[in-house]
Amino acid sequence: MLARSLSLNPQVLIADEPTSLLDVSVQAQVLQILKRQQEIDGLTIWLISHDEDVVRAMCRRVAVLRNGRLVVEGVPESLLPSSWSLKSAHQI
Repeated sequence: MLARSLSLNPQVLIADEPTSLLDVSVQAQVLQILKRQQEIDGLTIWLISHDEDVVRAMCRRVAVLRNGRLVVEGVPESLLPSSWSLKSAHQI
């Protein structure tokens, strides 16, 4: 599915949990492909994920939603390492 989506050379890709249920090595390969597309082709990725490590690795900006509403927004470094986390945002 990823290869088919990228073959069209999109400007924006919506990636909903692109690495869920993948083993660690395959997950790393998928993230590497997406990161390369970001850097080389200027691809904008709207990444939807519950995995904080994936969010830290892939995102320059983060928006945390709860029940369809924006709870917090910012750069990953200011949000994720602090006491605020994606998991706690979903539990509020």
